Amino acid sequence: MAGPKVSVVIVSWNSWDVLPACLRSVQAAADSWAGSVEVILVDNASADGSADRASAEFTDVRVLQMGENAGFPKACNTGLAAASGDFVLMLNPDVEIAPETFSTCVARLEQDLGVGLLGVRLVGTDGVTQPECARRFPNEWWLLCETLYLHRLGPRTRLFGGLNYGEWDHLSERDVPCIVGAFMLFRGSVLRGIGGLDEGVFMYFEDVDVCQRVWDSGSRVLFLPEPAAAHQAGTSRERADARLSASLDALKGEVAWRFSVLHRRPRWRARIIAAEIALYALVRLLVVPVVEVLGRRSPRQAGYAIRVSLALLSWALRPKSV
Repeated sequence: MAGPKVSVVIVSWNSWDVLPACLRSVQAAADSWAGSVEVILVDNASADGSADRASAEFTDVRVLQMGENAGFPKACNTGLAAASGDFVLMLNPDVEIAPETFSTCVARLEQDLGVGLLGVRLVGTDGVTQPECARRFPNEWWLLCETLYLHRLGPRTRLFGGLNYGEWDHLSERDVPCIVGAFMLFRGSVLRGIGGLDEGVFMYFEDVDVCQRVWDSGSRVLFLPEPAAAHQAGTSRERADARLSASLDALKGEVAWRFSVLHRRPRWRARIIAAEIALYALVRLLVVPVVEVLGRRSPRQAGYAIRVSLALLSWALRPKSV
């Protein structure tokens, strides 16, 4: 018997409030397509009973339980090792795909053998396109724009808002440097050939890194505006307690620096990134109290932002080798 055409790998951590809707959307897309689909759920040591409940309610789903939360990339690669499909969809549990997703996206990959990774337009609960679903690779300029709030002065310009293609409405098909990790449909041979996701990070920037390695392998990253997928961003982080959540947010600075060390030359660029992360933290420490005084943030929100900024600053000031 032939294996599945598509393997869907979903990594869950305390995600039961959104997971059933995700699984039902995958099932609906599979039912409306002539190809075969296998679904692999990798549970990252959830405390909400996600694994057992999924096994009971979605009997066609293969559930793999991690003994501990070893991070998002490690769980993805565990699912990849169990997957046998020609194409592998890495899907977040807070995403609901459209019924025509497999029929449209797989056909596009089969039509263009140069594409190694495909992403689709993501739409939030407010119905608005999430621009980070197709973006450029981060660099020193884009980080400076965010540090100094320049991206808010000109969000729809390439000069200041170009990281997320602010000058583009995301309503046309095109090759892009990078897509977001909530929906990543890989040609299986490409993903396996580059060794899966980078397990050197716990979470964040693994999508940017894998896009870079897809391009480096000689394949392309393609963005499709349709079929769009619904995405409730940040649901896993919201389930963490405030201290853990702040630590995870602060981790973004470290993994951004790691990406620069691994993929950008000359090496002094990584030192610039570290300095910009320190500046980012200092600017936030100055701005947050002012914003609170003006009544635009609650004391709890301000405290959280200060905690993240202090963690970022602490990391940025530590000695590093590049």
